[in-house]
Amino acid sequence: MVEICHVTTAHRVNDVRIVEKECRALAGIDGYRVTIVGEGVPPSDVSMRHFAIGAAPSNRLVRLGTASPRALWAIRNIHADVWHFHDPELLPVAIWLARRGRRVIWDAHEDYLDQIDSAAGKEWIPPRLRGSVRKLFGATLRSIDRRAVAIVAATGHIAASYENRRTVVVGNEARDGEFAECRPTFQSKNLLFTGTANEMTCFPALVEAVRGLPGFTLTTAGSPLSREMASLARSALGDRLLELGYLDRNGLKAAIDRSLIGFVTYADRPTYATNCPNKLFEFAAAGLPSVGTPNPSFMARVAEGEFGVVARDFTAAGLRDAIVLAAADADSWEMMSNNGRIWSGKAGSWNLSSETLKGVYADVLLV
Repeated sequence: MVEICHVTTAHRVNDVRIVEKECRALAGIDGYRVTIVGEGVPPSDVSMRHFAIGAAPSNRLVRLGTASPRALWAIRNIHADVWHFHDPELLPVAIWLARRGRRVIWDAHEDYLDQIDSAAGKEWIPPRLRGSVRKLFGATLRSIDRRAVAIVAATGHIAASYENRRTVVVGNEARDGEFAECRPTFQSKNLLFTGTANEMTCFPALVEAVRGLPGFTLTTAGSPLSREMASLARSALGDRLLELGYLDRNGLKAAIDRSLIGFVTYADRPTYATNCPNKLFEFAAAGLPSVGTPNPSFMARVAEGEFGVVARDFTAAGLRDAIVLAAADADSWEMMSNNGRIWSGKAGSWNLSSETLKGVYADVLLV
């Protein structure tokens, strides 16, 4: 029996990329046993073991300082043939294992150096320390690049920053057929936001945009709103805000079925220029038209597939006008809905990424 262990301290164990796609794909291989180490409750229909790691501290600096000890304690009795790590704060553990001859795979979800440079999601790093943090983290990435048996990257842009000979792209495409039965409706006045609500996902601008559109409601799903974001949204929208929190896959499909538009919004930062999040593919596959900010990656995909509307800028006014345009006409909405399903089928198949992942595992097990 080949023992595989995925470890995360920053994601929940029902995470789309880590569990619903990667762990599910590997657990379906005869002779593989998958273990997931992390917070939360894994989906019951994925055959794998779960080792709890406890909730991550809300303070980012505390989380960084405690991630390695928490992970080491959680994995102390696990004996894996392949270790697969997903979070930057776990790189010290990954490197420690690799130095001891263990097979380690590093899964690069983001371009982390770009994020440090542009403060995208890394605002907690004091500006005066940003250069030092970048230098230290760059050295850490070079170390895992040399020592890992493989690098799995979410996009080609991310993959290009690594030199490891087993660097592959395993994308965020929707699982084939998963959203085929979704039926979003033009009759709805609900607007769906999924993921983490903060400045980097333009959530304050979205709230202001929806505030100026009486009759529309905003539904949030994913990470619970922070105190600041919750206060902002509740005071602005009142009973036009619905907070769903974490959803399983059926819950997400139900939320899509109740929605008119799905948001794909990110700040004007270099790190988001090539961003290809799960929701971009999932909304398209479900036939839910998207409204998004004018990041180059989103603009290119909408231009290619004509399944959404790109806001003219990153402001609340720009997003409000994009929502109005997307919701203005039933025929146009239906065309975007159908185009999304067509584009999703052409843009890439998770089955192909799944086979790439399986191929990497087959290769590294020979090392």
